[in-house]
Amino acid sequence: MAVTEKNILKNWFLNGLKPPQEQFWAWQESYFHKYDVIPPTSIEGLSELLNSKADKEAFDTHVQNFNTHEEDLNAHPELVALTRIIPYGQVQVFKTSPEGDQKVKAIGDYCVGWIEGSLVSGNWNGGDEMLKSSYE
Repeated sequence: MAVTEKNILKNWFLNGLKPPQEQFWAWQESYFHKYDVIPPTSIEGLSELLNSKADKEAFDTHVQNFNTHEEDLNAHPELVALTRIIPYGQVQVFKTSPEGDQKVKAIGDYCVGWIEGSLVSGNWNGGDEMLKSSYE
């Protein structure tokens, strides 16, 4: 497809000018019609973008082995803080100290969740996990 630069096309269509048929066709050939199939080679940077993506087989294997990430938190530490849906009656725990067991809620840990029909957000004081009064 022959492409004519935009500034040349604009000059052909200045107010009051009527371009000849040859210029009109050149204008039409400079753009893709919405029903045209755009060749991938015409899309700047597409090859580099596709080459930088993960191999499908490697990605599928990674997805199939996802439970490994939950069992071995050191496998990918960036996945420890995955967002997830917290069921009613449970809270999301944010550890406030690097000391102690990082898999167990400790006094002072910041928690967010639905308890006793209300959204609770605060530090756990060590009381009954299912009572609002256990969060400050």
